[in-house]
Amino acid sequence: MSQNDTNIKSNTNTKVFSRSAMADALGVSLKEITEALLRAGWVQQVDNSWKLTAKGEFEGGEIRQSKKFGDYLVWPESALSHPIFRFDKDDTLTASELGKEIGLSGRLTNLLLQHCGWLKREHKGWVLSASGLAQGGIQHENAKTGVPWCSWPKNLLANEYFQRACVTLTNAEIKEDITSLNGIAVSSPQAAAFHSWCYLTGVVVAQNVKHPLRDSLVFDFYMPRIGLFIDVWNQSLGPSELAARLERKSVCEDLEIDYLVFEDVDIMTLEEELPRELLKRDLEVL
Repeated sequence: MSQNDTNIKSNTNTKVFSRSAMADALGVSLKEITEALLRAGWVQQVDNSWKLTAKGEFEGGEIRQSKKFGDYLVWPESALSHPIFRFDKDDTLTASELGKEIGLSGRLTNLLLQHCGWLKREHKGWVLSASGLAQGGIQHENAKTGVPWCSWPKNLLANEYFQRACVTLTNAEIKEDITSLNGIAVSSPQAAAFHSWCYLTGVVVAQNVKHPLRDSLVFDFYMPRIGLFIDVWNQSLGPSELAARLERKSVCEDLEIDYLVFEDVDIMTLEEELPRELLKRDLEVL
């Protein structure tokens, strides 16, 4: 059976991982993953094929079928954080592990580290800058794909500059003057999250834009590359402003203007929802 399986979506839209996909996600070899599964009693080898044990099934393992490769085993994304996959090679954290500590995805964490000047995107992965090396970052390379990735010392979480960036990105502190991660003054934490997400992912966006055919239509944001207008609502909107926005939404539907509304969103909600909406419009976010 081939182990070239990548992340697969189940019928319930839950991301699942084969052994090789686990190895890629955790930055270790397929052999190390297989040995960890065997030690934990999640799998067993019978007649040159891998079988799921009752314990492996209890931990979320499933048997999938491929017309090309036959049966293979997968586990949910949550299994990646199980203690059996703590390889303890060093006392550093991957981007995903660092992200769990600050409430971000691994992808957003890498983008935040890039904002800090400690990472550079290269060869579909991430390489340390001189500043990142000075912060204690360690460079790695996926043994199978050659894609570079980095791990970080736990004390990075106490770094003052990194902490400030995290607070700004997630709006973890309530304050009167709200700014996005790229220093743009905005009216709400929701707008700050939207602006920050676009900044980190490289999506060009304009703020407070009038529709070219209707001066009365003023939108919170506009993505010129795909002609998409976006409003970001929050619970603090007054009755008159809410009524105006509802009317704007109705007009957009009548005029078939490409328009989205996000209500009370945070950075992780946008991370989950925006890439899908942009991909529908042929804009892929790397």
